[in-house]
Amino acid sequence: YEAVESLKKSVELRPDYSEAYFNLGTALNRLAIASSPIPPLPSSSSSSSSSSSLQLLEAVGAFEKTLQLEPRHASATFNLGTTLHSLGLYQRAAEVLLDSST
Repeated sequence: YEAVESLKKSVELRPDYSEAYFNLGTALNRLAIASSPIPPLPSSSSSSSSSSSLQLLEAVGAFEKTLQLEPRHASATFNLGTTLHSLGLYQRAAEVLLDSST
């Protein structure tokens, strides 16, 4: 959690630094996984899944910002696709991952 807060501060200080957004997305993704022993499902209503889903949605935003700043960031593209998949957004995940292969 402390890492996420530090990274949020770093993107505030350097909003043009793509790696800060990438690291934030990665940290949020890992925090979501660590706080949920079962992968979150979009239809689940438990508070831990809800918290995990919110963290994953925030990670999506961070990966999207990374790609806005650095469109060819392969790891951000992959992480965006897998995070969308974790959220049950399969069509969007496929679009992201297939678009990156061209």
